[in-house]
Amino acid sequence: AVDRPLGDDERSPVFVKTCVREDGKAARSFFRPLAAGGGFTLVEVRIETGRKHQIRAHAQWLGFPVVGDKIYG
Repeated sequence: AVDRPLGDDERSPVFVKTCVREDGKAARSFFRPLAAGGGFTLVEVRIETGRKHQIRAHAQWLGFPVVGDKIYG
């Protein structure tokens, strides 16, 4: 589980980008790997909260951004 608060990424030139930050709102995501190969992993994601860009921001924070994501990847 990733239990890290999310808030606006004030350092990003992209206005809508979210990031993990201590003063953010509570956010919890569960990532479960299903298959891996070729340098990629297919995961199932379940979220307890519904923050803006939560899956994308938590995946980036883990060091495994979503493939093809132009903002978080």
